Amino acid sequence: MKSNKNLLLLLITILSTMIAGGFIGDLLKDYLSIFQFNYPIKFFNVEENLWNIMDLNVFKLSFGMVININLGSILGVFLGLFIFYKNR
Repeated sequence: MKSNKNLLLLLITILSTMIAGGFIGDLLKDYLSIFQFNYPIKFFNVEENLWNIMDLNVFKLSFGMVININLGSILGVFLGLFIFYKNR
């Protein structure tokens, strides 16, 4: 049970610091050029979504996911790992 709790805490810590790092990276991209680079990772072919559930021409329900990786989110992952293992 303790290992499941630690794994959940690790995932929550990494996810939250990655999101915060992504926001900080987006804020700093106008001031530091290294934060301008974005690498989108697309799941389920977002542009030509094959997972369209309902398309009524006015309302479209579909399933897809895009993750934008930038330097801030990478630094956030490392910060999350550091925080988790420092407090362990």
